[in-house]
Amino acid sequence: MSESLADHRLAKLLMPASVALVGASPKVGSVGHGMLHGLRGGGFKGRIYPINPNYKEIEGIACYPSLAALPERVDHALLGVANARLEAAMGEAVASGAHADWRPTHPNWSCLRAGPCSQPEVLPSSSVAAARSLSPLHK
Repeated sequence: MSESLADHRLAKLLMPASVALVGASPKVGSVGHGMLHGLRGGGFKGRIYPINPNYKEIEGIACYPSLAALPERVDHALLGVANARLEAAMGEAVASGAHADWRPTHPNWSCLRAGPCSQPEVLPSSSVAAARSLSPLHK
């Protein structure tokens, strides 16, 4: 029996109905601003939830202080936060029940470019969770 694409185990990662933007920002040029404009400019038709405790709204969209404060469990959480906050954001995504998370950059990209890395690797902590996790790897 063949499953439909909507029922596929990666559907909520690749075709989400709702997306939380952790680290959303109105600051032009920031990762958080780019995530919002990427979704809106790319024609995303689902529900968008900016997450940033410093704002009540961003570009006319209600902004929430955390994933736990959202009115629903989101399909996908985009994590646009600094490396130092990434592991906590991943934990929050898992705790909130988000089906998937994605980080726009490799968590240790900045130190990989600089040579040996003193930061702990955070990717293994997400592999324990039930959420589907995606992070581009750069060389």
